[in-house]
Amino acid sequence: MTQAGGDPPSADASSPPPTSAPTEPGARGESLDPAARLPGGKQGSEYWDLVAKLESGHFVFARLLLTNVGPGSHNAVMLGHVITPDGERQAFRNGRRRSRWQLSDDRLKLDINKCHLDLHDDSALLVVRKSSVQLSLRFELAGGARPPPGLLPDRYAAETLAANAPVQGTLKLADMTAPLEIRGTGAVTHSWTSEPEEERVVRRLDFFTLTPDLGLQLSEFRTPDGDVRRWLRATRAGRTVLESSRIELDASGRLAGTPRRYPVEAKLRLIGKAAGGELTLGRLLHQQDPLDMIPQPLRGLIRWSLSQKPHQLWTTAPYDLWLQLAPGEAPTPLRGEGLAAIAFLRPQ
Repeated sequence: MTQAGGDPPSADASSPPPTSAPTEPGARGESLDPAARLPGGKQGSEYWDLVAKLESGHFVFARLLLTNVGPGSHNAVMLGHVITPDGERQAFRNGRRRSRWQLSDDRLKLDINKCHLDLHDDSALLVVRKSSVQLSLRFELAGGARPPPGLLPDRYAAETLAANAPVQGTLKLADMTAPLEIRGTGAVTHSWTSEPEEERVVRRLDFFTLTPDLGLQLSEFRTPDGDVRRWLRATRAGRTVLESSRIELDASGRLAGTPRRYPVEAKLRLIGKAAGGELTLGRLLHQQDPLDMIPQPLRGLIRWSLSQKPHQLWTTAPYDLWLQLAPGEAPTPLRGEGLAAIAFLRPQ
């Protein structure tokens, strides 16, 4: 019988094998490509999300967004925050119309004024040169994969470019006298659609254990018609060692401090043949209306063109899980504190 938390089931229990065999990135014949797709459609969009948990106690969240919403196409916006160990938030942002930001010929380097994302050399280099935030953070593109065929809604694409991967660099905030050498663990995802995103996905959750050895990713996509699709992967040394889309989540409680129209569960109980246990959405690190972060006048043009109001939040995520990495082997316990990112495309 699957246990919800604490110790994993014993090895001699009649636990079925994982719902899918271990796979490697690209094993389905699809290689990952972090380059910009530049989707069409009047409300098409594309974005790279980067999250990092640093040994210094800082967190970094950033999104580079290309959007066709509003006048023109492929307007670019970088939105981000550095969260200090004592919970202070320092924002960074830049936004430009297509004629005023630069994209390399191979579509792997995007420069938006003082914010930059370089996807060359099997890494994602995030550079911010603002007066309040000076950041250079390199994510190793390791442990990436695409969801199984048929898991995502039609005309919506997403891939994980880095899962539980090493990050390192430097950080200098306005109150620092010198740059701080930083290192830790992070994740990078890449999504795009030529349709209004809220017509494909109305809520998305991405959880990462942010452990550099054996790490876990859990993603959940909720569609407008009430369908829920989930994808769970375990990675070790940059390779996928377990993958399943047959995971149930039994949600309970309510995360304090979140708006009523954007309900977030406090606890998630994982139920599956490949994994089980409990995940808690803990300390609310930051939440925002992402449109509020877009510089004017681009913000007003995009908000005027949208019928929905999105919302984003990030929380710490303590977990007590077990993984059935191979049939006949004892389940592997996994305990620690990870990170969860939840994006609402419209109120619930």
